[in-house]
Amino acid sequence: MKQLYIDIDGVLLRSSHSIAAPGAVELIDLAVNHFDCYWLTSYGKDGDPRFALRLLARYFDAATMEKLKRIKPTTWRRLKTEGIDLDSDFVWLDDLSLRSQGKREGVEGHFHAFQAQRKNTLSYHTYT
Repeated sequence: MKQLYIDIDGVLLRSSHSIAAPGAVELIDLAVNHFDCYWLTSYGKDGDPRFALRLLARYFDAATMEKLKRIKPTTWRRLKTEGIDLDSDFVWLDDLSLRSQGKREGVEGHFHAFQAQRKNTLSYHTYT
């Protein structure tokens, strides 16, 4: 099964943490039902997803939270790319550009940037 690495800010929540990102519930449903999902967020880079889940509980209902609990943690220190299994078949969803994460062999073509916009839209870009 293809792995999916998911950021929180700008992907599941608006960057301002004011509301859930448009389409986030549908994205979560699709993700947990069709991918082997992993957190790739600064809210759990130590391998402990509890802080991330507490944050998300402010924005999502109980049914969605149960789905979010199925997402596995990752461990990384400086760059998010350290938390990715580059030998796997994967997709990475984040709101930051690939350049900000540091160029790392094996990431190009797998990185998809989402940005929850202010006007209830979600912009999407694929970087190759």
